[in-house]
Amino acid sequence: MTCTRRRLLAAAAATATGLTLRELLWPEAAEAGTPKTGGKFVYTNTYPNNYMGDAHNGRHPYYLLDLNTRSAFNGLAYVNEKLEVEPELATSWQSDDQKVWEIALREGVQFHDGRDMTADDVVSSFLFHQQKTGFAKQIVKIEKIGSHKVRMHLDEPNSEFAYILGEYQLMVMPAAPIDKIGLDGIGTGPFRIVELDPKRRLIMEKNAQYWRKGYPFVDRLEVASSPGRMESALNGFRGGLFDAVLGVDPGLLPDLERMGSMRIDFSDAGDQALMILPKYEGSVFNDKRIR
Repeated sequence: MTCTRRRLLAAAAATATGLTLRELLWPEAAEAGTPKTGGKFVYTNTYPNNYMGDAHNGRHPYYLLDLNTRSAFNGLAYVNEKLEVEPELATSWQSDDQKVWEIALREGVQFHDGRDMTADDVVSSFLFHQQKTGFAKQIVKIEKIGSHKVRMHLDEPNSEFAYILGEYQLMVMPAAPIDKIGLDGIGTGPFRIVELDPKRRLIMEKNAQYWRKGYPFVDRLEVASSPGRMESALNGFRGGLFDAVLGVDPGLLPDLERMGSMRIDFSDAGDQALMILPKYEGSVFNDKRIR
């Protein structure tokens, strides 16, 4: 990744597509000293996105342009650069048998439209996730047990279930019927979507109601999609069209390093993918040494 205006960390979340603009959002990732606030940040991403949406579903967190899911949405948990799980919209989780999990939710969180986030939104979101993504299929039941508390029942014990809650697809959306939830692009994230041209450009503005007070630092994000067009993306960067380019071919770094007033940054952690290993009778994966 190349960047001229501010150091931009491409931190992988729980999956290969869990990209976030973490320095713009979180205090622990910021440079030393007090960062300046305001202005806009314009960048382009050269990664292909095979799940990019269209005019009908492009604002949904499953199909959002340029993998900007966590700029507009939050999950219950987040997997940080050290691959450690930390709370996000959840404040805690616990389980006595690793099969039934009780999750306490953060209070005082508002969606972009000003409505409070409650357990009803989490239940509705995960009923959708159960049907639409493999990450949530292990959840056989989810129930509201308080205004800001839910209980999730798994099909079998999973001691690492908190990491599942950090998957980039498992975002919390305002409660709605399964065929409509998420399509309005309303989330609890640091930026709200104001304009979208699917497969081309995304414009987001600072969420003044963001629950992490004082963040994000910038007022506006402008994202251009450049899948498979690395040379044009770099030309735009050299010409000042973009402040940053994500997903640069490492083979080009020697040439880029000769440019002045530029930083090249690397993710602190690599990609992480969830693998479910079949452990039926006779499976080699029953042997923990092979797993």
